[in-house]
Amino acid sequence: MNPIRLGGHAVLLGDTRACHYSYRADNVVLVSREAENPDLRLFQRDDVHRLWVAKVPWTECERVYSVQTFATWRGHLVDILCVSDHGMVEAIYAGASTGWALDNGFVQADKYEYRREVAITELTNVYEEQRDLIFDLWRENRTPAAEAYRRPRIGVYVTIAGQEHRARSIDDSGIVVLTDRRQVAAGECERVVDVVTLASHLELECEVTAINADGSACLRLCGDDRFAETRGFTRTDSGGWTKSADLQSLMHYRERHRPLAGTGRR
Repeated sequence: MNPIRLGGHAVLLGDTRACHYSYRADNVVLVSREAENPDLRLFQRDDVHRLWVAKVPWTECERVYSVQTFATWRGHLVDILCVSDHGMVEAIYAGASTGWALDNGFVQADKYEYRREVAITELTNVYEEQRDLIFDLWRENRTPAAEAYRRPRIGVYVTIAGQEHRARSIDDSGIVVLTDRRQVAAGECERVVDVVTLASHLELECEVTAINADGSACLRLCGDDRFAETRGFTRTDSGGWTKSADLQSLMHYRERHRPLAGTGRR
């Protein structure tokens, strides 16, 4: 299982670092707990919090996102709140049967929230949802520089030596071919994930399959299609529902990262 990640992250020059970011702020604060300064050009010591910190403009970051990790425990969906040093996680029940949650040791923390500790080794189907924290600013400032970091991201991505790369393909033997045609064994990668980009449009969850230069987004409806036709979606020959919508109409823009079975460094 890949390490469970939570909280804010930023990608700068290909490197992913923990960060703090306030909505619509001009700058992203990178943080590092490494013993030595990770980058003398950027970081300064914060002796009070025993951290290395760096402040960079959001426009210099490829991505700024917050990670929410979900998993299956005893057949039910849980949301990982935090990870302990002794192999346990605090989980919030994310399913629909509160009776089951209470019967299985979850404690009601408030009206809608049920929590309990769960062993990491008992979790299956662990995946991340990465909320794009600078999406609103990006779509309002779509300059040539901003266009360098294209959205949406779709397909297989691998992490090698801390840097994320798009993959062209991965075969049954676990050989990954990157977009620059380099080949690497999936087992040598820190992470190998299949990425889909999601957003809400008119209160319907959709997959974002493309964002065009004219400011439109190509959407594919996910799940319940009862309101698809009345909200402007068109049925495809394969039975799905698609729509071209104004980019400004998208909300809750995020990526879902699911590890590919049997891949990634152990």
